[in-house]
Amino acid sequence: MASGIQIAVVDSGINENLTGGILIKNHLLVDDENCIVEDGAVPKNDEFLHGTICTLIIDKYCTGNVYTAIRILDRKGTGGVEKLEPALEWCYQNNIKLVNLSLGTTHYKEREILNRLINKYTYKGLVIIAAISNIGYFTFPASFANVIGVVKKEIELPYARDYIHLGIDTIVPADHVVTVGNKEHTTSHSNSYAAPYVTAMVCRMMAENENCDIHRIKKYVRKESVLPMMDELYNPDWIYKAYMPVQKKQSQADYYFAVLSGIYDDVKQEVDTIVAYDKSDLEQVDISNKNLLYLGNGDIQDVYTNGFKWSWQTRVQQIVRNQYRGNGLDIPVIFLNVMESSDQYYILTLLRQMFSKDGYSAYAVSMEPECVLYGIEYIPVVQLPLTEILVRDFIAGQVYYKQNDLILWSVSEAQRAVIDKLYPEYDVEICVREKEILLYIEKNMFYKQECNTLTQDCIRELYDVLINYMEEEHEQ
Repeated sequence: MASGIQIAVVDSGINENLTGGILIKNHLLVDDENCIVEDGAVPKNDEFLHGTICTLIIDKYCTGNVYTAIRILDRKGTGGVEKLEPALEWCYQNNIKLVNLSLGTTHYKEREILNRLINKYTYKGLVIIAAISNIGYFTFPASFANVIGVVKKEIELPYARDYIHLGIDTIVPADHVVTVGNKEHTTSHSNSYAAPYVTAMVCRMMAENENCDIHRIKKYVRKESVLPMMDELYNPDWIYKAYMPVQKKQSQADYYFAVLSGIYDDVKQEVDTIVAYDKSDLEQVDISNKNLLYLGNGDIQDVYTNGFKWSWQTRVQQIVRNQYRGNGLDIPVIFLNVMESSDQYYILTLLRQMFSKDGYSAYAVSMEPECVLYGIEYIPVVQLPLTEILVRDFIAGQVYYKQNDLILWSVSEAQRAVIDKLYPEYDVEICVREKEILLYIEKNMFYKQECNTLTQDCIRELYDVLINYMEEEHEQ
């Protein structure tokens, strides 16, 4: 039975002459001005046929779909991330919910752009199936919580066991025999060709129940994985519009999402996530169909929601269940030792941005759960069931798969003893006091700055001293 589901294959285009009568409703192109136009260039039979093959795989396992080809890749398989937004906007405007993205990027500078973009369109109802990088690094958008991240079962690298780092939802076949024109073609063992297999699975599910949402779909594809996948261990990166029953914001740093204020009943139709600091905050809101980000110390295992749910316990479970066993860290470790009254999130985000502009990917860490609101990684204070070894292995895996160049870790004076146990041979320490900033290199005083008010200029001056030292050391 034909499914009749509309699917967008955002890729290199579809050669209709080679698809054997599959219904291609639209051939579109995102042009050099990032506008959607009709794609009049029919791919030649010997050109890059990536999008064509993906379409044939989808239709092999779920026939009778209606396809839209949106070409954002050139004939060599390359394309800029800026082309993805007009493609997804066109899908939304034309009521296409299912998108196959057998592509992605591992470049850290594109993470924030794509995170905001994906959150916008998954909030609007798009279901996106995306391939993890074949070389096994954290991949955008596949690694985001609200995207179905896919890898092949014919995997030759050990990273499948480390899916907790990578955002993998399912592991499925990538070896498919399809008919391209009049010839049989066996696909290469690539995650690109695992993704359309999952798109076909989701298509069948949507044909049976058009109201199935991303959470049901994720549970389904995890169940169908050739390796067992654990539930609900996603990073809290999905928020588009949040509601906070109690707001505690004091930082100058920006949240990575929008916050809606006012009476909850007046805005609840727009809200996708509830952010709470205490279980009592949840008594005044209905969260059954919302995502929940819980920043309190209590246990929320008994709190029911159909959506994503994150608390400090999620990160503890990620660390405990982590399988990565590396050889430790070989990148600089910079500790930010801050007074309780200092704005650690503002300092962290500024330093991370400064490193990024100079081409360095910083793994920014705090030991306070609230840090996730700013896109900063949360590492809890080491206590049972955690151990120093578990935490070190987890962080080593994080920075490996995210290709970080350094660790930027904020701690309070009370947490300092934990750090000394984790990384006694750390490289740099930045002490932020009431009216001064001290910079220690290998535990020796290197720089001192008087700073009555913590400003961006103060942080910039500190950063310039630090980066000059690090680059000089690297050249030696």
